[in-house]
Amino acid sequence: MRQSYPLATLLAIRERREQDAALELSRREQVLANAEEALRRCQEAFHSFRQWRPAEEDRRWKHFLAKASQKKDLDVFRESLADLEREELLLEQKVDDAGKSVEAARSDRDEAARRHIELARQLEKLNEHRKEWARESEREEQRSDEKVLEDFHRRREEARFTEELDFNVL
Repeated sequence: MRQSYPLATLLAIRERREQDAALELSRREQVLANAEEALRRCQEAFHSFRQWRPAEEDRRWKHFLAKASQKKDLDVFRESLADLEREELLLEQKVDDAGKSVEAARSDRDEAARRHIELARQLEKLNEHRKEWARESEREEQRSDEKVLEDFHRRREEARFTEELDFNVL
C-alpha cells in the first residue's frame, strides 16, 4: 500500500512559485530589451541631431546674413539658435533617462534571475527529498512485506508443530 508524499502540497506550491519566477524573469528580460532598444533610439536621435546641428546653424547664419538685419531679426536669430541648444539638451536628457531606465531594468532582471535561481534550488531540494522519501518508503514497504511473510511462515510452523504434538499425544 503506497502512501502519498506528505509534502505534496508544499511541492506543488514550490513548483508554482518557480514557474511564476521563471515567467517574471522572462518578463523582466523583455522589459530590459525594450529599455535597451529605447536607449539605442535615443542615442541615435541625439547623435543625428549633433551631426545635423552645425550645418543647420551655418544655414541659419547664411540666411540671417543674406537678408537685411535689424535688431528684431538678430533677437529672432539668437532665439532660434537657443532653441537648437535646448533641443540638444533635451535629447541628451532623454539619453540619460533612457540609460537610467536600462540600469533599473537590468537591476530588476538580475533580481528576478536571483529569485528564480533560489526558487529552482529550493524546488530541487524538495524533489530530492521526495525521491529519498519514495526510496525509503519502498524499503519500508519491502520490510513490511517480508515481516508479514515471516509471520506467516512462523505461524504455519507453529501450527504444524501444534498438530504434531496433538497427534503424538493421542
